[in-house]
Amino acid sequence: MSTRGVCGFRLDGKDFIAYNHYDSYPSALGMKVVNFVKNRFNVHFSNMNEPLKILQNEIRSIRLVDSVKIDYDNTWRTILESLEGNLEGYINMGIMPNDVEFLNNSLFCQWAYILNLDNAILEIYHGYQDKPHNSGRYASLNTKPIVYRINESPLLVYPVALLIEIPFCDLVKVMDLTSYLKENTQCL
Repeated sequence: MSTRGVCGFRLDGKDFIAYNHYDSYPSALGMKVVNFVKNRFNVHFSNMNEPLKILQNEIRSIRLVDSVKIDYDNTWRTILESLEGNLEGYINMGIMPNDVEFLNNSLFCQWAYILNLDNAILEIYHGYQDKPHNSGRYASLNTKPIVYRINESPLLVYPVALLIEIPFCDLVKVMDLTSYLKENTQCL
């Protein structure tokens, strides 16, 4: 079974979130996102203002498309699927699916990595939320849980929960995100 999740950006209070079907766990998609920040800011971690402004302007020019309405036989859908997990690819294409609603279902959205460009932090969210919570901005996406029936017993599912926020300047030290999360959270 695949480990599904999302990655993307938050800028000017707006989400740019893209679905990722495979390998969304911290050692795969999580490290891709960490390495994206490291590559973008490489030697500039001491002065992040200029590279951050460049990235912010690039994100502002991205056009969001509702991926639910894209026909699966459509060339655009094929292109977008080939870009899953590739933040640089979305920037280069200037187009990104709008999959923010996927954060609402933590049974299927197991991990989320959001580069908050308003605050220069990486927000990591975790799925499998079976109780209401107030952890992170997405907790309020759905006031009622999604209900699944398993052997006549209801399984209540809530949005993903914020696990940790890591400032961009601290990401330079992250060599293994799984180990970092084990050391700094109660999750793994």
